[in-house]
Amino acid sequence: MSILSFMTRIIVSCLLLLCFNASAEQSSPHVLMVLWRGETVAEEGYRYELNRHGVDAQFTYLDAKQDKAHLAEALREMDSKLDDYDLVYSFGTTASKIVKVFLRDRKPQVFNVVTDPVASALVAKLTGRSEQLKITGVSNRIPVQRKLALAAEKFRFSRVLFLMNPKEQNSDIQRLEIHQACVSLSCEVETVRVYQDNLEGLQDQLRERMFDVDLIYIPGDSYLISHAKPIMDAARQGRYKTVVPTEGLFDLGGSVAVDPDYFNLGVEAAQSTIRILQGEHPGQIDVKLSENPKVYFRSQQ
Repeated sequence: MSILSFMTRIIVSCLLLLCFNASAEQSSPHVLMVLWRGETVAEEGYRYELNRHGVDAQFTYLDAKQDKAHLAEALREMDSKLDDYDLVYSFGTTASKIVKVFLRDRKPQVFNVVTDPVASALVAKLTGRSEQLKITGVSNRIPVQRKLALAAEKFRFSRVLFLMNPKEQNSDIQRLEIHQACVSLSCEVETVRVYQDNLEGLQDQLRERMFDVDLIYIPGDSYLISHAKPIMDAARQGRYKTVVPTEGLFDLGGSVAVDPDYFNLGVEAAQSTIRILQGEHPGQIDVKLSENPKVYFRSQQ
């Protein structure tokens, strides 16, 4: 065998080895999962869809525990390691906004369960996108008008109590939206800001039916959802009708629920992730919306 032939074989073998390693790395991307309130069904759907398409991802989990300062400190400590990830997944508006700041567009970001990505300054627009920033994702927004209209089909109401978490932008966005919806539906809105300090007092007021309203509206807010059981128990004892954001809250006694289906939102986020891993620029991928939410009615209450 000539030296030239031997060297050629060595070079070809090295190239094949490099291609194999690159393929292995590409098929096993490292994803940082930034969660706002721990694991949800959305992450289950996300992993399911990646696995279904043969993406054997490695996951690192960071749970904010609904604490902005905790999340910011954790991201600050791991700042130098963010470049080691192929992509960052973020759940919820607050967590996604903080991730975007710390990520500084170094790696692709796929957000999930964000009510209004444009108002939250995550993206410039939802569709027809041609942006330079490496970010896209999925919105769980279902118009308040639609939810109240569905409720109006089942029972009459003229005064609505809106429970608001002043620490989350999602609540404020939905507060403005419910005021606009009530103009067309000829109803009035009373807003109660819910803090950890007044949560027990609110429950007492609900049990004793101290609010002169026909309906309670609970927005899709992480804090309120995580404290849903005592709130729903108190509302049920006060014999209030409720419009709730998820099937889980409906099961706790809600009157009407329009659930964006978190599992499917996770599937949608995974599909965008796969497109990014295949080479598409995130800024060219439209933000996915909750197209077919699940609707639940309680026949008697």
